[in-house]
Amino acid sequence: MISYLSGRVMTITADTATVLVHDAIGYEVHLPAEDIAHLSTDTSVELHCYHHITDRAQALYGFVSQETKFIFTLLIAHVTGVGPKSALTIVSKIGLATLQAAITAGTTDALEQEGISKKISEKILVGLKGRVAAHEAALQLEPQKEAHSEVIEALVNLGYKKAEVTLALQRIDAAGKNTEEVIKEALRQL
Repeated sequence: MISYLSGRVMTITADTATVLVHDAIGYEVHLPAEDIAHLSTDTSVELHCYHHITDRAQALYGFVSQETKFIFTLLIAHVTGVGPKSALTIVSKIGLATLQAAITAGTTDALEQEGISKKISEKILVGLKGRVAAHEAALQLEPQKEAHSEVIEALVNLGYKKAEVTLALQRIDAAGKNTEEVIKEALRQL
């Protein structure tokens, strides 16, 4: 599976770009309209890709933003009747903020204002309810995990066992504290 491409843009059409990788292989990648608009030939590009394989064909769908790829994959996996081409059209019209607002409000108004039909908007609300919020919660935990890994590394380098440090971190409220403050609190627990 191809999940990432980095290369030079060779050609651009209305909905695809050919990306030359290592000056040897050109991949045709379907892109959202917004990403196509920001590309130009003979420039470098990095794309997060979704490799769609069926018994009849293969296609690559690329996104400059991981957030857009996330919405795209959610639509394909959890919304009945939405395939890659439809999902690409939808992500060209909406972003994560619009999608989250629609799901939070529980109405199709925000999606319909972006040009998505009422029927598809309803399917999106049903299929993605709870999934976007779970993703947002995971994103908020990432910086905390990163800070914890720095703290663990620092304290292990001081001679503490990783298991001891992990237990100490579980007893600490690290919200809003920088790494140094968390290390000091962890040392108090050890």
